[in-house]
Amino acid sequence: LTQEEKDKIEAMGGLEELMEAFKERIEQQKKKHQGGNRMIGTGGTSPFGANGYNPEGFRIGQKNGRNGRAVKVWEKRGYKDLDGDVTLGIRNIKLALRRLRKFARQGAADELDLDDTIRSTARNAGYLDLKLVPERHNTVKVLIFFDIGGSMDPHVKVCEELFSAARVEFKHMEYFYFHNFIYESVWKNNIRRSNESMPIYDVIHKYSSDYKVLFVGDASMAPYEITQPGGSIEHWNE
Repeated sequence: LTQEEKDKIEAMGGLEELMEAFKERIEQQKKKHQGGNRMIGTGGTSPFGANGYNPEGFRIGQKNGRNGRAVKVWEKRGYKDLDGDVTLGIRNIKLALRRLRKFARQGAADELDLDDTIRSTARNAGYLDLKLVPERHNTVKVLIFFDIGGSMDPHVKVCEELFSAARVEFKHMEYFYFHNFIYESVWKNNIRRSNESMPIYDVIHKYSSDYKVLFVGDASMAPYEITQPGGSIEHWNE
């Protein structure tokens, strides 16, 4: 389709209208459709199906997104975990993350404090007076949420660089994945996300207020994901 032809195709007008039309067409449809503008099928300009074009519709049975306009996606979607061992190209990110660090001395006094030892020895008429202090650690705790899959695929490289740098810089770091928007749960393993998710209320109660929270994403989503119940692209969320 040319851009002029695309501009003439009108959206149905909202998530509720799309859901009602989808139910109606499931009941009506008795055969396969290709290249149409109304029924569930492939190609064409129908709001329902695969490999066609519509400014607002449901993607059904299509492996990857093409125009980034799907409101709902009916398929099992598989994502990959970010690689946390990337070493090339992360120097600038590590330098930036160091600005978040906050050092404190905690634990047993087992590190020589050279300046205090010199002062104390001088005051002690030259007799050696060793002064020890606890080791200095970065005490900042970080909780990172990574948007994964879909429109985030082009950003995987930089996300892996950020993930790798953060793991090096912060001893106390926790992370979770989400897709598009944080709903009722998040997860740590993309392969097992359907049965190993963690309720967001548990996350809120588990991690205390001394954690710094970072959200990494591109904010690319249908507006219904934020404004309406049921607006999640992958499931019907209350």
